[in-house]
Amino acid sequence: MAALEEPDQRIIERIFERISCYRNDNRDKEEVLSIITKYGWAIRYAPPLFRNSEEVCVAAMKTYGLGLEFLSPAMRDNEKARGLCW
Repeated sequence: MAALEEPDQRIIERIFERISCYRNDNRDKEEVLSIITKYGWAIRYAPPLFRNSEEVCVAAMKTYGLGLEFLSPAMRDNEKARGLCW
């Protein structure tokens, strides 16, 4: 069973390292969005600017409905983002 968990942990660490390198700057939006679209849970580690972006938050919620708690307060109330967690 532990062998099945190892690759998942490596993926998590790799995504964490990748998303942690991005700045809180719109110039990184496309790269962050490409990660969030595939790994919605990574919204947890995204710079604050992207946790305030409707486009990024909706992409995260499409693949990881539990990510609502990691969105900015304004995005938690956003109908498009919030509607995907139910």
